Amino acid sequence: MMAVDWRMIELDKVDDLWVLMIASMLVVDAWKMYLFTRNVWYVSNMKVIPNELVGLISTQDFQKLRDITTEHSVGDMLDSLFSLGVRIGKLALDYYPYVWAMTTDYAESPIARTVWFYFLDVFLTRSAFIPLIVLGAVLSNNPRADPFLIFINMTLQSVMHACLQQRGHLDSPTSPTNMVLRVSSCLLWRRTS
Repeated sequence: MMAVDWRMIELDKVDDLWVLMIASMLVVDAWKMYLFTRNVWYVSNMKVIPNELVGLISTQDFQKLRDITTEHSVGDMLDSLFSLGVRIGKLALDYYPYVWAMTTDYAESPIARTVWFYFLDVFLTRSAFIPLIVLGAVLSNNPRADPFLIFINMTLQSVMHACLQQRGHLDSPTSPTNMVLRVSSCLLWRRTS
């Protein structure tokens, strides 16, 4: 039996690489969809309080918790589907070369162009999510869920994350900088949601 040397495999065209990237994204997102769907199915079929929680939680609180969990799972599923569509659209429409070409209008050095690329990419990507954010805020019946604040929060988090990762501060998930970023993003999210 011969071993396959994966380094020797060459993709004939860029189209093959594009198809490989799309296929891997679909596999990962299909797995996420399976997990979200399984969670919604199990939670929605859970009509009685589990034995471990009897006496610890009231029936009304359990129903509220069940409804909130279902709502979050369905929201995450829709967000994941929309995100997949945006990523496929970016690849199919040659979005990244276009944004990189746009950076020549603002800067000439590679570092400055990279900063502008991150800024433009985050802004344009988050702008694509505005309809989903507005729909989620309208459907959630939460008067504090201001879509504009959520958009600003997501943009700030993404820019902070991109800058810190570019500087090499987010190499380890347990690094102090990464922990501070996670805590601050949780606090920002609570204030806007």
